[in-house]
Amino acid sequence: MAVFSPPAPDEPPASFPVWPLWYAALAWVHVRQAGALLMVGLAIGAPPGV
Repeated sequence: MAVFSPPAPDEPPASFPVWPLWYAALAWVHVRQAGALLMVGLAIGAPPGV
């Protein structure tokens, strides 16, 4: 979460693909990891035979 603390830069960094959505790209990485962990947890917690 330290990435979201400082203000967004005034100019785009080199080769940053979605500049106007500075926080969206970083949030997508976080959501993708959380979703993968959710699926793993659901698979582990599912009763056998379901």
